[in-house]
Amino acid sequence: MATTSSRIAGLRSLLVDDMRDMRANLRNQLDQLGIARVDQAKNAAEALKLLGGTKYDLVLCDYNLGEQTNGQQLLEFLKAKRILPASTIFFMVTAESKYTSVVTAGEFAPDDYLIKPFTASNLGNRLERHFEKQDSLAPITRRLASADLNGAIAECDRLIAARSKFSMEALRFKAQTLMDLGRPDEAGTVYGQVLAIREGVPWAQLGHACALKASGARDRARSVAISLVASNPNFVSAYDLLADLHREDGDEQAAFKVLQQAEAVVPSARRARIVGDMAYQIGNLEIARASFERVVGATKNSVTKISRDSSSLSQVYIDVGEPKKALDTLKAVEREFSREPAFQA
Repeated sequence: MATTSSRIAGLRSLLVDDMRDMRANLRNQLDQLGIARVDQAKNAAEALKLLGGTKYDLVLCDYNLGEQTNGQQLLEFLKAKRILPASTIFFMVTAESKYTSVVTAGEFAPDDYLIKPFTASNLGNRLERHFEKQDSLAPITRRLASADLNGAIAECDRLIAARSKFSMEALRFKAQTLMDLGRPDEAGTVYGQVLAIREGVPWAQLGHACALKASGARDRARSVAISLVASNPNFVSAYDLLADLHREDGDEQAAFKVLQQAEAVVPSARRARIVGDMAYQIGNLEIARASFERVVGATKNSVTKISRDSSSLSQVYIDVGEPKKALDTLKAVEREFSREPAFQA
């Protein structure tokens, strides 16, 4: 029996894995931690139904679900639709050989990664560390939840002054809150503090660049963003900032090129959708068509499918003179989206 706590034992948990043996193994590990309330799903569709009707404290989700929707796509869908409460702990389970590719596969990170094989003790230790961090930052997150931004900054300052082990997180919260308050110069100073403590932190470099942009120092912001892309080629948020700077300068072709680079780094449906939209805006129907075909193909049997993708692809088919393909594309999903007035129109 693994050492556990009443807090862990009280967690309402959901296991998501396509393999019955793996679900049984995970269930056994939760049993060892005293966790009795456990539901199971063998794919993303089943998980989505359960998450839609039950509030879970912990989700253990395998990355490779063996079907159209993997664990990362499920996580991104849940966050985009705001189905997953902020308090829910989401751990992604993956094999060590796949870890690097999984970590760089998406833009929404889980609370932690569990590398197979792991033990109940490993899982328990991860949960205890998560609780420690959650408790330390609770005064900040409570203030933010009540829209008391100045109060949140004061709580950040208290944690930083106490030299908490979570001071870096407090600095991150403080800088973002200052940005939300429209005080980019002060936010830039905080990001500078982080970089003075630990040189090369990607999120601090990106935040610094965003603060420079908001302060009107666009050339400096662009320089930081270009440097960040060069040193962290998998950090797609830096590409987004660079694309925004190009767009604001009126250079849509440069912005488009950067967005294509971002899709090459993270070849997700979301990224292909962004490229397709931009390609259509600048009149590149060939790439718009290819992008939306990728999106529709990638989400065909997925819970992440949305009607706009089929509508966008149909519009491109019409524009390139292929109305039959446009009709076929719409008919393929007509019944599925019959309750959406915009799609029917």
